[in-house]
Parts: sequence; structure tokens; C-alpha cells
Amino acid sequence: MQCAHKNLATSDLLLKSELLRLFYLLASTPGLCTEHTVSTESRMTETLRPVLTYIQKHHSESVTIEQLAKIAHMSSSYFMSCFKQNFGLGAIEYLNQVRIRSACDLLRNTDRSISDIAFDTGFHNLSNFNRQFRTKVGCFPQTYRKESVLS
Repeated sequence: MQCAHKNLATSDLLLKSELLRLFYLLASTPGLCTEHTVSTESRMTETLRPVLTYIQKHHSESVTIEQLAKIAHMSSSYFMSCFKQNFGLGAIEYLNQVRIRSACDLLRNTDRSISDIAFDTGFHNLSNFNRQFRTKVGCFPQTYRKESVLS
């Protein structure tokens, strides 16, 4: 602290070197950076929680990355990066999973047409719905409905 009070070039160099030494000690302390990372990840998950809630409530509507990023108070590119890092998949992929789960529920519990279910769960293209459904579930919606009735 005495270095800070002296207005000499050598005192400034000594102060800077001690600060660098402090940063080195902080960075080399085991667990110190890990705990910070965990708390940062935890905060990021909390920041993204309203996005998950929004997707659950509005999955049947047209949802864009820009809307989701705005809810998280982030730029679109930063939002996409954070979402994927925290949840292991992209926001649109997560949205489609929510839509497919909802479609599965409707296929099991209603006799509504498959096209109505596709449109009501947020898919605006029947062939895209069939493709997404087959990719996620492993069969086409018609097959899923038949197998769930037999179960």
C-alpha cells in the first residue's frame, strides 16, 4: 500500500507486479475458478428459465429466436450459444421436442386428425411434422397412434 502513496515510476512498477502476482495466485488456486463457473452456469440457467416457460406456454404458436432472445435480454447469437451450452441442444430443437411431446399426447388421447394435431402443436407444414415426428419418436404419427391404442 505504501507503493500506491508514492508517486514514483518504480513504485508503480512494484504495485503492478504485485497485482499480477495476486492474479496469478487467484488463477492457480484449485476450485476457485470452478466454483465461479458453476455459479455462472447456475445464473445463466436462471436467466433462461423464462424462455423455457414461454416455450411451454406458446409452443403451438410461431416462435422465433429473436423473441426468445428478447425474453432472455440477449442478442440472438449470444442467446443461441448460451441455450445450447446450458441445455445441450438448440432452442428450436428444444421447441420442436416440446411440440412433438404435445403431439404424442394428443395422438394418444384424442381422435383428432393428424393434420389438425400438427397445426395445433405449432407445425405449419404437415410433411415437416411427419419428418420431425419420425426423427424424434422413431415412427410416423399414424403408426404411433395405432401402437398406443393397442397398448
